[in-house]
Amino acid sequence: MAVKCLSAAVQKGVIALPQVMHGHPSNRNSTSRNTLPKSSILRGRGAFNRVFKHGNRLSGSIVDTRFLISEGAESHLLAGFAAGRRSGNAPSRNRAKRLMREAYRMQRHELTSCIISGSRSLHLVFMMKSSDADFRPVYAEIGNHLARITTLMCPSGDASETGSAL
Repeated sequence: MAVKCLSAAVQKGVIALPQVMHGHPSNRNSTSRNTLPKSSILRGRGAFNRVFKHGNRLSGSIVDTRFLISEGAESHLLAGFAAGRRSGNAPSRNRAKRLMREAYRMQRHELTSCIISGSRSLHLVFMMKSSDADFRPVYAEIGNHLARITTLMCPSGDASETGSAL
């Protein structure tokens, strides 16, 4: 009943829906989309274990980052997100992973030019220490970690380091 009333109100012009909708086909411009496709997510227990066993660690107050730089014929950038049970119940862990994904998605462009220029691959794992963090501190800390990894991978300054603040 409520759906009929809403659609009738939209048709009569009583309620105006925004023209720009997230999944609307007219907004699917591949050059301007800043998405995080599933193909760029690190998946599988073996991949996570490889990063934990052979990778390096950056520690922060909110987020820890493990990363593994490997030389190879194919260059790619994969990121995984984890929140342990100490972080709280399932909804709070899911929120923590969602915050980390969004912060990474907004700042991953710093690493892509460095990865593309060389024949290296980078696997990242972001781990949330506490589930009660807000977006701004998570964004800042992941940005700091990505900037440090960028300087490790591109010491000559090949990648443009944009220190955008939120």
